[in-house]
Amino acid sequence: LVGLLYFASPVTSLTASFHGCYQNLRVLCMVGAICEALRCSSSSSSSSRYKSNSNNHSKAGSAVATATWLGGAILLDAPLALILILPLFLLLPTGRQRTAFLLGTTLIVAIMGAFTFLLVGQRVGLLTLLISTTGVSMEGVAPSLSFLWYMQMELFARFSKYFQILLTGLPATLVLPTAIRLHRYPMTMITILWVTWTLFRPVGTLYEVNVSLCLVALCPRTLVRMNDLICIVALAALVIPALLFVVLHWMWLQVGNGEANFLFFQALAYNILVLVLLWQFVAATVARDKANCLTEKQQKHQLLQMQQEPATATHKDGG
Repeated sequence: LVGLLYFASPVTSLTASFHGCYQNLRVLCMVGAICEALRCSSSSSSSSRYKSNSNNHSKAGSAVATATWLGGAILLDAPLALILILPLFLLLPTGRQRTAFLLGTTLIVAIMGAFTFLLVGQRVGLLTLLISTTGVSMEGVAPSLSFLWYMQMELFARFSKYFQILLTGLPATLVLPTAIRLHRYPMTMITILWVTWTLFRPVGTLYEVNVSLCLVALCPRTLVRMNDLICIVALAALVIPALLFVVLHWMWLQVGNGEANFLFFQALAYNILVLVLLWQFVAATVARDKANCLTEKQQKHQLLQMQQEPATATHKDGG
């Protein structure tokens, strides 16, 4: 169902070009890593019930396949390392699988990264290669649905590197707090971190939000706790700044009777609406976690009462 939602989206159809295919490759690698980790987790639960040896072999293979898919995703889009490594690590059920996952990912990224450096890194330099492959550079960024291009245009040149590191590095500071609070929900962590990075990308596109909606659909227990009215209004309103951005982009850069402020306010409105959706998703996740914790406490209390009742009855009989 989520796959149909992705391919039926008009955004996916409109980006059906070479650049769109490249975007689909990194999403394919990301989804492949998530699917392998989920299979690994499900095979662990089934093996604990039925004690099947065949499931144990499939788990080890899934851990290696998860590392392979993740390595490809990181090489295509380096910030995915911050989004995926910790949640996928939490999805894997055993320490052996987690060790194989970390070692495999490190090995794949190191080998392919060294190969890339041998091809082009010696000419451009290691630092330039890292900045260009991580996708966090704000230099020469064209107007897009992100608000960082406007900041880059208004900043003095000597402050450019500082704000580039500050703004693009901000999502990295949220990884550990998110993992501490929501470590029981790895898929929810992936969705939150992906949408957060979408807001801080130097180049913002509708494609990122398209993928974000598909990731939200993979968390149905959180989705049902979101406020329907706020989410529907925010989703419907996203169309307005997106269409106005296209028109004002043409007016400013083609006709010449517009200005950058018109584009900036559309990008600002667009990002605020995405932030509203993210806020609803995080609030629903916290409500889900509180409900689960309360249910577990009640179950433990009932179990303790059931264990105390036979002991009390035995004590009375002995008396």
